[in-house]
Amino acid sequence: MDSFNLKEVCEIVGVPPHVISYWETEFLLFKPKRDELRQRIYSQKDLKIIIRIRCLLFEGKYSIADTKIKLAEEFG
Repeated sequence: MDSFNLKEVCEIVGVPPHVISYWETEFLLFKPKRDELRQRIYSQKDLKIIIRIRCLLFEGKYSIADTKIKLAEEFG
């Protein structure tokens, strides 16, 4: 699969839609495109970044600020 809608991303990552929406405002490394119905469409790279954000925040117990730093190092 090349792209994912918000529902699919939420199911894969295991967080509710409002969390993904919040992360979009905090982490500028990913920005979904919109389809003709104005629904968010996430790329493979977006999904990879979102999974990494979840891992750093939930499993690594990183702060938002530290997660931004780590993501900049990894994804530049």
